[in-house]
This record gives sequence, structure tokens and C-alpha cells, in this order.
Amino acid sequence: LDATNYSVLAGTNYLNDKTSGTVQRVDVKEIHIHPQFNPNTYANDIAIVRLSRLVIKNKSPLKYICLPHEGQDPFSIDSDLIVIGWG
Repeated sequence: LDATNYSVLAGTNYLNDKTSGTVQRVDVKEIHIHPQFNPNTYANDIAIVRLSRLVIKNKSPLKYICLPHEGQDPFSIDSDLIVIGWG
């Protein structure tokens, strides 16, 4: 997929939402689709989307998440984990 063809509307669940001051249209820089994604069965239907600059201010409903470094086991460092997503 060509990431330059995509953007994300962050800060809302509705495409036409213009009421919130936190809504931002952000360009997509990279798309990493699961290497074993099957478009016929939708098995492994997950991707990591890297966004261009997103402005997150204090009290914003938008938050960052941190992914572990390559080769790092997030379960071995005794930290809290949060799962997010939709679908």
C-alpha cells in the first residue's frame, strides 16, 4: 500500500465531526501489514500505521502508545500493558 494515499482523522469516531477542537487530519507515513494477513479469510487482519506529526496537548483525549523495541519482550519488564483497537 502507498501510505501517501491515506490520512487519518484523529480525535473523533465520525468522519464529519468538526465540533471538537481536538480533531486533526494527519497524513500516514508508513503502513506495516501483518506478513501473514489473508485477504480471503481476514486472518491476521492487523496493521501498524505510522502517522506524520500529531499534536497532543494537555487534557487532549488523544494519547501516545509505546511499542517495544525489536527483540524486547514487553512481558519481562514488569510494566503495565494496555490493549487498544477497534473492529
